[in-house]
Amino acid sequence: MGYIGVSNYETTNKNRWQSIRILKNRQSSVKFLPIEMNSNIYEAFISPTDPYIAPDIAKNGPYSLGDLFLEESSGSGYYIIQGRVDDVLVHTTGEKTNPLPIELAIQEHPIIKRAVVVGHQRFCCSVLIELNLEEAFQYELRSIEEQVFTAVQSANKDAPTHSRIIPALIKILPMSKHLPTTGKGNIIRKLVDQEYGSIIDQMYNQFLKESQNKNNSQLHLKHHLSTKHGICIYLQRIVAEIFNKPIEIFADYSKSLYSLSLDSLTAIELRNILCVEFGQLDQQIIHEFSSIDALADQLLRIINKEQVQTSIDTQHYKETEEIIDKYIDLMKIDDNRRIITSKKHSNDCDHNIQNERIFLITGANGSLGSQILLQLLQKLQVSRIYCFVRGQDASDRLQRAMEIREQDLTMLLNNNRIIILNMDLNHDRLGQTQDMYKQLQNEVTDIIHSAWKMDFNMTIKDFDQDCLQGLYRLLKFASSSTTKLPKRFHFISSISAAGSNLFNEIKEEPLPRRVEIALPHGYGQSKYAAEHICLAAMDLWKSLPLVFLGVPIDIYRFGQISGDSGTGAWNTAEMISLMICAGGGGMGILPDKCQKIDWIPANYGAACVVDIAINTSTELTSPFERVHHILNPHEINWSELLEHLKLSGLQFKVVSIKEWLRMLLASPKNPAYALVSFFEKLFADDNQMEFAKFRTEKTTRRTTMLECCPPIDQKLIQRYLNYWWKIGFLKYGYNPNI
Repeated sequence: MGYIGVSNYETTNKNRWQSIRILKNRQSSVKFLPIEMNSNIYEAFISPTDPYIAPDIAKNGPYSLGDLFLEESSGSGYYIIQGRVDDVLVHTTGEKTNPLPIELAIQEHPIIKRAVVVGHQRFCCSVLIELNLEEAFQYELRSIEEQVFTAVQSANKDAPTHSRIIPALIKILPMSKHLPTTGKGNIIRKLVDQEYGSIIDQMYNQFLKESQNKNNSQLHLKHHLSTKHGICIYLQRIVAEIFNKPIEIFADYSKSLYSLSLDSLTAIELRNILCVEFGQLDQQIIHEFSSIDALADQLLRIINKEQVQTSIDTQHYKETEEIIDKYIDLMKIDDNRRIITSKKHSNDCDHNIQNERIFLITGANGSLGSQILLQLLQKLQVSRIYCFVRGQDASDRLQRAMEIREQDLTMLLNNNRIIILNMDLNHDRLGQTQDMYKQLQNEVTDIIHSAWKMDFNMTIKDFDQDCLQGLYRLLKFASSSTTKLPKRFHFISSISAAGSNLFNEIKEEPLPRRVEIALPHGYGQSKYAAEHICLAAMDLWKSLPLVFLGVPIDIYRFGQISGDSGTGAWNTAEMISLMICAGGGGMGILPDKCQKIDWIPANYGAACVVDIAINTSTELTSPFERVHHILNPHEINWSELLEHLKLSGLQFKVVSIKEWLRMLLASPKNPAYALVSFFEKLFADDNQMEFAKFRTEKTTRRTTMLECCPPIDQKLIQRYLNYWWKIGFLKYGYNPNI
């Protein structure tokens, strides 16, 4: 294999020998790829075409060196080794934790001799603490616990959100116990699992119990809980404690906790604490009532022994329709303002949009959005692309997202056609300065709105705050054109907006106002609501005095988006990925029934969107001509997929749905367990597994790319399996050499 890197000898920094950069003659074949999306930890791979690599060593794809690296500074090209790939903890959520930086941070406290972070194949991290006896003997037990807790809290500050450790999952070992180490003092992780496995299991099981012993509560709060006001104050305080944030942040009781970083771990922790005061509570109570106000109402009903809502679905249907009506009312108010202001811009200069198109994309770092970006860059008509990326360090986030999907970065780097901007759709100017917002108003001809939260635990109210408010602001931006022609709006919807089987067939046209047509979860209902909000904008926001409809809007209803048909890169956190890798691979079983398979690879789905966006007329006036169905026309059934998986080398047994669910429920360490509630709903009714037939005839006439979509055959399936195996997500039951 030879030398691949050299130390940083160009600096006087005393730590320069800790970092390396790749030799120039190896840079084309040695790549550093992030271990997961948005991670700053990289894994090193050597290309099979590298002339120095031994024959057959990389016959199944790029060869991993097995080491983890941290870039010295962004863009420096120098990397510092952080440990081994084998050390990485893969949680049941699909997220990954590098335990070494957390352990080192905890061990900085003098009372701690060693710390080992565990949590592989579990939903979160925990830690075992070996005390420094000489230091610990000076303190009482309570003081020792407080100091250890402080050390862990300090380490949490620099750890990713999903990697932080909560108090209930800190285990201080008895002073007679020691963590197993090598002669050099390094932790032997396999021996930790063997020697302390029962203690670790007990710690997690205790945390997951439906209620906790009051003596174990970290909060010891006493509040008057007979009124809604008292419950709200109580909830505000414990939520602030759990989130480790100032209590003032939670003063708005109507705000969804999802917008304040609620995740599965904090939801479990909050429910456990509430069980102390209110007895056994439904497993989904935090997800169903995700604001302090809604949760207080529900808890008050429980306290007063009132009839608790029996039909959550009915309540969500009502809320969905109310949300749509709310935005329609807002549009009517805004329409009156537009009548007054539209004449101001009627004589402005305009782009010749047949010759020059300037796109704004949201979610450019997503699996579909990144492919849309690459497709647009190949179009000569597109002179500029504004990429909206949520969060800070937008450029780095986009680059990492493309690296992990093995996408071609040469078109992205140093490309003056691309402008990458931080996105905040909850801001009136979309997170931009006034000057940049005006520039976007003047230049942008097309908006592709691809960014959307994918979380089956969120309710429609959560999606209102997280997604629908942002959609409305983008629509207002699209309607506020300072040119003669309106901006064209392309909304990425989903077949879940109409997937409930209320109708046997769904045509390529607007949906009726029947909320039952959407799948009965917040995601499907949010897409249904979004489509109706878009249709209302087309109807109400007329671009006076022009003959065009106010905002020309195209709606793209996507089926399941699968990985890139070339690289096989497919997000590991998605339902299908988890079902195949954790269910078929991890448990060795897959159910005998499921939905029909019409997966469309992300690169082909993106090509369809770009083809329609570039080549169809802006002057279409009927919404019945602006709805497109993006699904693979080469549909197969579930049994055919199972056969392709077996022929590709995945080893599993086929069992009944009931047996598969039973086995999953008994495997809380399995990554697919994170979606167990969704699977229970999906498999509860055979009708839920059969989507309506989505027609594609019109879409096929509008873009030839749909018919070009590859069949879902063994070749494509094996490409996905190989990708999951290569990145370490598919670890069991797969033979890539078949």
